[in-house]
Formats: sequence, structure tokens, C-alpha cells
Amino acid sequence: PSEKGGGKGGGSGKQTSGHGSDSAEDYTDDEDEGEDGYKPGGYHPVKVGEVYNQRYVVIKKLGWGHFSTVWMVKDRKLVAAAAAAKAPASTRTSSRDNQPIFFALKVQKSAEHYTEAAMDEVELLDCIAQERKKCEGTLIAQGPMSRDSNGIRAIDNVDHSRHVATLHDSFFHNGPHGRHMAMVFGMLGCNLLSVIKAFNYRGIPIPAVKRMIKGVCKGLDFLHRRCQIIHTDLKPENILLQFPDQICPPSMFIENGDDGDEH
Repeated sequence: PSEKGGGKGGGSGKQTSGHGSDSAEDYTDDEDEGEDGYKPGGYHPVKVGEVYNQRYVVIKKLGWGHFSTVWMVKDRKLVAAAAAAKAPASTRTSSRDNQPIFFALKVQKSAEHYTEAAMDEVELLDCIAQERKKCEGTLIAQGPMSRDSNGIRAIDNVDHSRHVATLHDSFFHNGPHGRHMAMVFGMLGCNLLSVIKAFNYRGIPIPAVKRMIKGVCKGLDFLHRRCQIIHTDLKPENILLQFPDQICPPSMFIENGDDGDEH
């Protein structure tokens, strides 16, 4: 599982959410956000086929929340790069160098407090991305078995960083209802709540639960220990699943190294 969410603030040295009071309003069982939210300060009317930031083509709707709508998009810039390299981009989900070409576009409501929340989120996600790159650099420079000040191996730090949502891009988009913050994330799967529902609320098999919890704990460890970020809104609908081949393995950073022993 990968985690979403988080916020900024706090005086304890860690960053925490300043928008927790909106959390209860962020979830509903309704399948559609309805038309009432499409007004000044509200949702932007995204349509399939539109192009955002001169590169992201909208493919289909993925979901929605109190703050935003989320859409599957194709990155034309990466598709063009793949075509230039003569890679069969039309039949693949990633380019020749294993770079994904499909992403999730999150378009925030345009009211000021939603924009501020989105900008806080981008700040945190940028912090996460920088820390992830730092861990990858340490792994390459010092080797997978090198340890940080907490005694954690470089290969484990990189592995844990792969269990947190990845921001690919962010930008503003002007529309009929105002100026909207847009964020582009790596594509993930369904959320944990939908899995709970698929099992009719009777419980998920224990082996699957153990695997999910392990991923959540890895992600939280990376946020807490490496990024000094407290999630503040951990719940089933904020935990997204991903297939194993969507997680970039730490071993890819090691040309002829050993992954090390289990722990």
C-alpha cells in the first residue's frame, strides 16, 4: 500500500495537518460528486480529451473527494519521447526506460482555503521527493548495506520510500470557476476501503492484511523518521494499493550488489 495525505504546521519539529477538521467531510458513499459543487470556488469541469499544462491528456475519471476530482491522464511529453526512441508506446503503460506515461491528475477546488491546502500538500510532497532522492543517492554512493544515523540500511530506506505516493508535477489551471491547483501523481490502484467493501465488511484474509499493514508501516516509517512528517489522516480511503511491479525495487539502483539478508 501507498499512503496519501498529510499537512503542515506543528511546533514539535514534525509537520502535521492544519486541515484535519475537513477530514470527516472528505468521504461519502455517493458515486458522483453531483452538480452543486461546480460553481465559483468549487470543482473545475474536467472533460475527457482535454489537455492540461500542454501535456496531460484526460483519459477517464478515477474518483472524487470533498477537495477535488481525480482523473487518469496520459503524458504527451513522455509518449513523444517514447515514440522518438521507437518504443511501442501505444501498447505499453510505460516508455522504453520504464518511465510511466499514465498518471493521476488531481484538480483541486478553487476557493482560497482549498488552494492553500493544496499548496501545503505540494510542499510536503516535494520534501518527500527530495528525501527519497537523498536515500537513493546514499544507496548508490555508499552501498545497500550502509547504515544511517538510526542504524537503518540504505536499501531499506529506499524500499520504505517506495510506499508513499509520488508527486510527478504540479501547476495552476484557470477555468470558469476560478484558479485551480492541479497535482499529477503516479498511478496507483484501488483504495483499501473498496477492498473492505469487496469482502462485504466481513474482513480481509489475514495474509493480505499482514502484507498491507507491512506496506503502511514502511511508508509511515519513511514519513516520520526521514521526512519528519506526521500523516494525521490515516484511514482506509487514504491507503491505495499498487501491484508489485509498480514499486521501483531498491535493487535496481545496484548494478552488481547484494540485496542483503532479511530482517
